[in-house]
Amino acid sequence: MIGEQKELILSAALQLLKELGCEGFSLAKVADRANIPQSTVLLHFKNKSVLLDILFSDFIDAYFVHLRNYQAPEGLIAEKALGALLLHMLKYRESTLCVQLFKEFWVFSNHNKMGYLALDQYYRELHAVIVKHLTSIAPVDCAEQKIQFSASVLLPFVEGYSITRTTLPISILQLVDQLSIVLKRILYQPV
Repeated sequence: MIGEQKELILSAALQLLKELGCEGFSLAKVADRANIPQSTVLLHFKNKSVLLDILFSDFIDAYFVHLRNYQAPEGLIAEKALGALLLHMLKYRESTLCVQLFKEFWVFSNHNKMGYLALDQYYRELHAVIVKHLTSIAPVDCAEQKIQFSASVLLPFVEGYSITRTTLPISILQLVDQLSIVLKRILYQPV
């Protein structure tokens, strides 16, 4: 029963976040959407920040599973392999939910040390996963510094894409093509 209530609350919270964004999001509205008393929501989540933190953590966990399970198609040339990885990363980031969760969590992390540490840990882990995938695509003799630099170029792009994607004047495929060229130059050109 407790687990079912918690899942109901999380589901209602996700729906509201998608529909209303962070500004319209409240525990009272979550309770209304879940058709339960607000006291039940408070029993499971002591405040809005705790609920959003759990939603963010669940999203991040799912994103890391998505990234870690990625397998580059065999036999692709460098640009195509980079493009496949980029498309895999960016497609996941296109959801409205992603934008809402990150906006709220960035604000939360600026005012909360635990939130800041969680966000910092997320970026460190994301960088490590990106390095792992780029290492599998880069030439065998590619310097670690070039792979690290490529990951450092890619990470802020992926994060920023979540928010800017709707205003960009080119398609995701055009972005992937151009970014693949940039990363290939970094990884494949001699120093």
